[in-house]
Amino acid sequence: MQEIKKSYHVCDLCPYHCVLKSGDIGKCLARYCNDVGVSSIERNLSVINIERIEKKPIFHFKPNSKVLSIGFYGCNLNCSYCQNFKISQNYDNLKAKEFSLDYIKEIVKNKAVEGVCFTYSEPLMYYENVVEVASWAKEIGLFTVLKTSACVKERYWNDILGIIDVINIDWKGSRDDYKNIVNVNLEFYSMFLNNIKKALYRKNIEISIPIYPHTNVSDMWILELTDIIYDINKFTPIHLLKIFPSNRELSWVATNDDKILAIRENIMKKLPFVYTANILGKESKIDTLDPESGEVLVRRNHLNSEVISYKSKHIVC
Repeated sequence: MQEIKKSYHVCDLCPYHCVLKSGDIGKCLARYCNDVGVSSIERNLSVINIERIEKKPIFHFKPNSKVLSIGFYGCNLNCSYCQNFKISQNYDNLKAKEFSLDYIKEIVKNKAVEGVCFTYSEPLMYYENVVEVASWAKEIGLFTVLKTSACVKERYWNDILGIIDVINIDWKGSRDDYKNIVNVNLEFYSMFLNNIKKALYRKNIEISIPIYPHTNVSDMWILELTDIIYDINKFTPIHLLKIFPSNRELSWVATNDDKILAIRENIMKKLPFVYTANILGKESKIDTLDPESGEVLVRRNHLNSEVISYKSKHIVC
């Protein structure tokens, strides 16, 4: 932590580089400054649920397993369509629970879960808490899951890649989308690209892509995205997310299903595992098929998974 002058500190977790004096909260609504430095706000827990891992979405790691999902307040992005904006873009001190590892241990002891998941807003704004829980989970044999936008400094990202078992990363669109919809500067976009490329070299990475109403099948960023993934690990699972009106984008219409399916078909010319999210009925593409034989490896009904073959090298069971 770089000290500027007495009682002032710079938060070096993400590209905002917030300059904070004692008592200040960072732009992300998650980082707090005291006389010593900057760390996670103590009263920060917003949501704790028991869920299936498929909800994250994670499809290729421990199908049907149950995880303890932990949510915090705050986020370093400001997505205008955010579905969780009441916790990601707000901080409610009256409703927030104080984080403690003992509290998490007590819940896990009384619930039949196989893993712990950090999700809902941007968990990495609570980097210290994530590392603490993940280290403990590893000690007792629980796996760990992270849902993130991957917009943190490289040294923190390297640590996360070393301790989290499976990660779903949000790729939020083109460079212009990051500027105009995610509402961050291009340093965020550059940092994201660097981090996701590094992540693709390791195991158990899945990517979620929101398909906005204005997104087109022929958009250049989708082709570039496909090429990046293909060049590093073409077997990376991709989830195309249908977006609904929310937050500051209530005038939007929900993304057209046919558009999502057309984008999926285009991406699948190079990448074999492309799924749709929030499309219901027979048009939903959520089963896992073997890319060589076409046989069903995992059959899914909403969040329930039936593993048909335990021999696939593409699924961690």
